[in-house]
Amino acid sequence: MTPDRPSRLLIVLGAIVAVTFVLFAVWARFPVPYRDDWDWLASTLAGPLDLARLFQPHNEHLIPLARLLYAWQYRLEGAAGQLTFWIALASQAGIVALILREVYVRWEDAASTTRLALAGISLALLCFAWQLQSVVFVAAILFPVVQLAAVLGVAAAVRAGDAEGWRRTCWLGASLIASVAAVLTTTNGLALPVSLALVAVAMRESRWVVTLHLATAVLGGVAFYLLVLARMTGPGVALSAESSGAVLSYFAAFFAPFVTYFDNLAGVAVGAVLVVPGLALVVRVLANGRRVTRLDRFVVGLMLFAFGTAILAALGRASFGIDQAAQSRYATYTQVYWAALLLGLVSLLDRGRRATRMAPALQWCSVIAMSALLVVHIASGLVWLAKTDHIAAAGLTVRADVPDEAWLTVLHPYTSVVWQVQEQLRADPGRGLVDPWIGRRLPVDGSMGSCDATLTLVRVDNPRGQTWRVSGTFEHTSTRALIVDGDDGVVGLVERAPLVESPEAPRAVFVAALRQEITHWTGGDTRWFGLARATRSPYRFVALGELGEPVCAVVIVP
Repeated sequence: MTPDRPSRLLIVLGAIVAVTFVLFAVWARFPVPYRDDWDWLASTLAGPLDLARLFQPHNEHLIPLARLLYAWQYRLEGAAGQLTFWIALASQAGIVALILREVYVRWEDAASTTRLALAGISLALLCFAWQLQSVVFVAAILFPVVQLAAVLGVAAAVRAGDAEGWRRTCWLGASLIASVAAVLTTTNGLALPVSLALVAVAMRESRWVVTLHLATAVLGGVAFYLLVLARMTGPGVALSAESSGAVLSYFAAFFAPFVTYFDNLAGVAVGAVLVVPGLALVVRVLANGRRVTRLDRFVVGLMLFAFGTAILAALGRASFGIDQAAQSRYATYTQVYWAALLLGLVSLLDRGRRATRMAPALQWCSVIAMSALLVVHIASGLVWLAKTDHIAAAGLTVRADVPDEAWLTVLHPYTSVVWQVQEQLRADPGRGLVDPWIGRRLPVDGSMGSCDATLTLVRVDNPRGQTWRVSGTFEHTSTRALIVDGDDGVVGLVERAPLVESPEAPRAVFVAALRQEITHWTGGDTRWFGLARATRSPYRFVALGELGEPVCAVVIVP
């Protein structure tokens, strides 16, 4: 059957969401290490990566596979984070490809309208920009990598159920390898072997297959207990009546992070609405494992992993408040759950004639919902771009080697960690973060010409010495400039100003600033912002051309 108009619109909308997700990811990649990245850097710089440090706990997680990836990246390119970014983006692409593959196999003999419509909706759900933190933030690589392992493990396990001979053995081996990879990536990876064991029981697999999956979970759990829980001295989550309610609320809110961000109660309610049909679908498929389609078993495996992840997150994080469930990096899990729930319900309904008669109306409703989702997707991506610009401004502290305490706090709550790592990186300039201009001499003479700039210097007192913050306007095609002191030394960097120039900026501030920028957009921004060390005056602003050459200069008066 030729695809009808709503199905074509759905695949187009889904493709737009996917393409813009990749563009947002590339544009919004954090340009400097952020938060946990500094802890990973400190661990990498502490010495050779032996077994003891490979299995060193990170908060309440064991992350040996991530530590290996990060050490490999540092050896190849230093602290820039390009390699891990592309691994995270490739993991996200792998998740999408594997799920779309199952969609096309399930409806292989059906009208192409069904395949296109579900492929488009799945693309939109899986690439929704709320989860961008999992790609743009180096340390968040844990989330797409473990989710990819989960999708691979479940896909291999359900394919093994339909295969025979050596193919069956290969698929079972692949599912076991993916399970081990998930366990070695982060703590919630422990949910995968348990999920695979449940799917294996439903599919009437042999006892040794179930035992292998459970053994992976048990061994991983024992290692987690010995290496993490046994070392913890802080209070955990006490399962009293009050905390049990907090855990349940957190569990429900986990499945509606976008809603939870704006209203906790609404997030719990919407999350509960999404969880109930998922649980019902899981029970139905597990009870009829051999009498349902491969897609049904596949999506239930994914939902079991999501439930296990939510349980572990709720037990470990509920004491910090429901707001934690709205963290965008967790959306990598919940968005896979949304797609799995949709596909499972449609697969179930698709067997009835009534569902067939309702399909056109449902598709047009989906087009309307997808159009609204696209608007929210774009808005969320723009907020991430504003956040990245803010982190880039904070990154001037390390790139210009300026110890501005307030801006350093944007990069890590404990600024001593950043400065300690910065000290170690100075010994290895090829892998460090300090701009090559910093510390060089740049005599400024009249041949450069005068910059038509209006800039000011504001002195800031910091524990490690006085610094300058530079701000003002400058109309020029240049995007970078230097601050040169009275001894002709380059002591600071200046760049186009971020949307929010204050170091203290919660997400709501970015949303408000973005709305103001869109409604009052004038076609260009001449605002500049920078940081410099306080040395000897006079200070001069030196703009750099497209090739990095000095083009003009002007004296800045404090």
